[in-house]
Amino acid sequence: MSSASHSARSRPRARRSSDGLFLAIFALGFALRFVDLTALPLIPDEAYYWLWSEHLDWAYTDHPAGMALLIRAGTALLGDSELGIRWVNALLGAICVALIYRIGCRLFSRAAGRFAAALTACGAPYLITSRFTYTNAAFLSLMLLNLILFFEMVRASHRRSGWAISFGVTLALLFNVKFTAYLYAMALGVLILAGYRSLLRDPRFWSAVGIAGLGLVPILIWNAAHDWTTFRWQAQHFVSLSPGDPGTQPAQAVGLLRQWWRNARHAWFYLTWPVVLGALGGGAAAFAGSGLRHGLRRFLPQAEAARMLVLSAALILPVLLSPSNSPRNLASGMVFLFLLLGDRMGRFAGRARVAGNLVLIGVASLGLLYGYGTAAGVQGLAHPFVSNAVPRLQRDALGWQAFADALDRHPDVPVHTIDYTLAGQLHFYTGREVVTSWYQYRLWGIPDLDPALILAQDYLSPDCVTGHLGEMFRVVTSPEIYRDARFDARVYLWRVEALQVDPETLLDRLDFLTLWEDCR
Repeated sequence: MSSASHSARSRPRARRSSDGLFLAIFALGFALRFVDLTALPLIPDEAYYWLWSEHLDWAYTDHPAGMALLIRAGTALLGDSELGIRWVNALLGAICVALIYRIGCRLFSRAAGRFAAALTACGAPYLITSRFTYTNAAFLSLMLLNLILFFEMVRASHRRSGWAISFGVTLALLFNVKFTAYLYAMALGVLILAGYRSLLRDPRFWSAVGIAGLGLVPILIWNAAHDWTTFRWQAQHFVSLSPGDPGTQPAQAVGLLRQWWRNARHAWFYLTWPVVLGALGGGAAAFAGSGLRHGLRRFLPQAEAARMLVLSAALILPVLLSPSNSPRNLASGMVFLFLLLGDRMGRFAGRARVAGNLVLIGVASLGLLYGYGTAAGVQGLAHPFVSNAVPRLQRDALGWQAFADALDRHPDVPVHTIDYTLAGQLHFYTGREVVTSWYQYRLWGIPDLDPALILAQDYLSPDCVTGHLGEMFRVVTSPEIYRDARFDARVYLWRVEALQVDPETLLDRLDFLTLWEDCR
């Protein structure tokens, strides 16, 4: 048998083997997302988004409306439970694994796709945002799908209409999930101007742009009626710190450089260092050994790598440069860097290729170690390798329980939480109407708060809060203190009555950000 014949026969077997490896990666990622998905109660973000699904609208104070519809679909099928709220999001997180593998195979190689899929399947930040209903898994899945449709639209010039419509629809949906979609859309614009200008002469592309533009209509309608609140709130993230985060101090005291250093350290342990190294390695690999032979041009990335760098930079740099502490929002842009590292290692030859594969296996294995540890940690199992998000998730998820008995002793008194993160949890688990000063709750309606129960976590000085309450109510009880020794957490409850100011002034002065400025 000739060597050519043997090679031709061996190729399908190699293809089946590589597909089988991906299926194993996908199955592992799926299991890590769904096993014991309801181990923890709802965290504050999930409970708040669930409230959106109970009050469907065009948009909300701090986000578009996509998550409200996603949760409404999940609870319609599985009920108002932790599982009902989480299962669609977990499924989207698993779908991300398949989509990044498809992009890797389409633009680079199976090796690149498998490596990126492995870190996306098992990496701690992707498990966290899949197991808990943040906006990230829905955003990442739609973004990756939209990118696949973009490249199909570019390639299929003779039958572009169908791909263009699908591309426009997914981008319109993306605009209604997370405002990071605007950064992604701008990055796509850069790619089109740099390498796909022929699209600008195709009316089918402009029809796709028109469809995508329709996705902005719900957000614009809502904001036009509400003083552009959503856009003003999002803009604050680029100039303000994240109040309530452990160790956060006023920018004047520590300076932005020191705050950025704290954010970087937090991101290192939140994202876990194998995942961060995979992203950093991918960024470095894009500029190393690009295959160009002479002069300074050899340090420039090839076309495929440049595309990935544009997309990752658009999603990562604004988060890095913001003083707000938001490491999980870095993860969406990191998946493109995983592709670059996997591709570069796969291009080595001879012994170097063996070493490169060992590096990829090592990084993916360490990512799995921390990913498994993180999934185990949120289920209450001890594990030495976890994201530092686990203790905070446990504390946030269990925070509502300290209040349950206290609220039962005051069955007919309205409840106001200074920490707006608590209101949704308490409403979900106690059935009580619980409000906060956050603008979205004002739109839903605030009951008469005289008398009222005022609740706060230990982010704020209880003496300072007591002083503010004393200026607005004639009767203020000393705060009852509830402790959770596991997380060194304290929760305070005041009963107040005989209001001396108008209700709007009360809400303004009990706003968490206002008290944060006064009581820090």
